[in-house]
Amino acid sequence: MITQEKYRRHIKPRTVDYSNEQYGRIFPDNGEDIDPYSLLGPYAFEDRLQSRELARRAGKNCPIHSKDAWHESLAYELLSPENYHSGIWIPNWAAKGVRNANKARLLSWLLWWFDDESSRSRVADRGTERGLYETGPCRARVMDDLGERCLGTSCSRLSKEVNLSRNTVTSILRKFEQENLIVTKRCDSGIFSGRLLVRFNPFRLATKYKGATGDDFPDREFGKDGYFRRRWIAWEPPVAGEDSKFRPGWYESDTRKRAMNRDSIRGQQICRGTWVSDWIFVACEKKAASAQVLSQVLWWFSVKTDNNGTDLGTRARIQRHDYLWIAKSSRQLSQETGLPDRTVRRALDYLIEDKQFLLKGFWRYDNRRDRGQETLHLRPNVGPLNNLLTSKQIEEEAWEIESFRMQNAM
Repeated sequence: MITQEKYRRHIKPRTVDYSNEQYGRIFPDNGEDIDPYSLLGPYAFEDRLQSRELARRAGKNCPIHSKDAWHESLAYELLSPENYHSGIWIPNWAAKGVRNANKARLLSWLLWWFDDESSRSRVADRGTERGLYETGPCRARVMDDLGERCLGTSCSRLSKEVNLSRNTVTSILRKFEQENLIVTKRCDSGIFSGRLLVRFNPFRLATKYKGATGDDFPDREFGKDGYFRRRWIAWEPPVAGEDSKFRPGWYESDTRKRAMNRDSIRGQQICRGTWVSDWIFVACEKKAASAQVLSQVLWWFSVKTDNNGTDLGTRARIQRHDYLWIAKSSRQLSQETGLPDRTVRRALDYLIEDKQFLLKGFWRYDNRRDRGQETLHLRPNVGPLNNLLTSKQIEEEAWEIESFRMQNAM
């Protein structure tokens, strides 16, 4: 059982901010020519550390040989976050804002609908099309009687898209509405008659984003004298005969671009998140928290490359007994995924003890930080993960989710 860490001295816990994305050329070959935009993590040096002693011996950017390497396994091509497949990208701020894995999954899927449609994928993307791919209009294109941009859907359809039960989706939508995060109503006319219309409250969502990230940008846009508020107040319904125009909402805001990584400079990401594959979600028996934690751990064992496509080895650099490990406490994984610490510990117990997707060990990693206490080390258990490829049930269920999304996204 993964227990809560107890520090012997009162120190402020480190904040880590990573996502399931390729960061590009994070570690230059020498320390003289450093691109400031490539240093994307406040603790990016942990990406390359085996340990304090082994890091100097192995070098900064060279691949490390290990037994049962995850990036050399059969399942890596299928489950790697860098590869193209169906899933949901869960921003860190969304999970941190709602503090619940199922809520974060549904909120992230709604955010996907109120985002730019890209030519890379009509099924799901990871907020990485920053000028590299053609982008189209917003996916949500229904206009209600007030001129607001809405998503025409139903609870049954949402439950199939996020692969949660209908009662769970209905309960989460009701709670979101009580928090004034979304507004829902039934459409009475038109081709969407009888459907559930869902739209975001941009002011409340921007407040949620600011509270989770500490970004002051929403104050300049949604504040008392913010330019978005002035546009929102000055909007008037179009006169008969004129083209219909949506009232400014979440999609039209610049905060949405920052929250979904559409306003990045030279590939620098503003927000981090976790890419959860449908295969992993189904393999974890539709436990959203476990799937999110497993996806984040597997990302650390994926291969990183520089801008020229050179293989720099895996992000995990700790080598013990000829295996690669990461030193990640439940508190650190909580900061990376945005989930509560208690939820992460339960997810780790499920992944290690029940499903045996992960293997654990306890060794000393940083004596100065941990005061001599042993730190939790994790690595993928390649055997059970490779068995996912031979499971016909998981394959059929994951393909059913992907085909349903493809059919409704067209």
